[in-house]
Amino acid sequence: MALRKLSANKHELSEAKPLQEFFLFFNRWNGFDLLVLLICAASFCCSWIESMVNYDSLHWGWPYLAALDLVRGAVPHSETLTFYGYLHTWILKVALIVFGERLMSVGIITGLFYSLTLFLSYRVFLRFLPKHLAFIAVALIFFIHPYIIYPSPNYFT
Repeated sequence: MALRKLSANKHELSEAKPLQEFFLFFNRWNGFDLLVLLICAASFCCSWIESMVNYDSLHWGWPYLAALDLVRGAVPHSETLTFYGYLHTWILKVALIVFGERLMSVGIITGLFYSLTLFLSYRVFLRFLPKHLAFIAVALIFFIHPYIIYPSPNYFT
């Protein structure tokens, strides 16, 4: 004897077709998840563009030089000046190894962490808010601060 599928109001459901089962994923509630992923992707793309057109050698140059010194084998805090701590400099060092020794690499990894922070914020908001309000909270954060400005360590935390 097979189990019957019942709807929320205890009515028996008709047999689902394969195409209907596929489109059950795309309901109105999962649309918020997709929009948040779109916001995260837009934030990363805007951060990438900002890192390409940026000419701020002070705020971007200090962390870049510390990470470049680590790549070239310097010892932190004795042979190089680490401004924002060793973890931040180590993450930027990994970015310089992966994306190349360019100033743009600092912006790429910072933008990646910022877009991941937006997604993780959405996941935290889902614990306390309904899905549509969690989406609105992430959208407000994005509209206030859509992309990275400086490669600050606060984007990594």
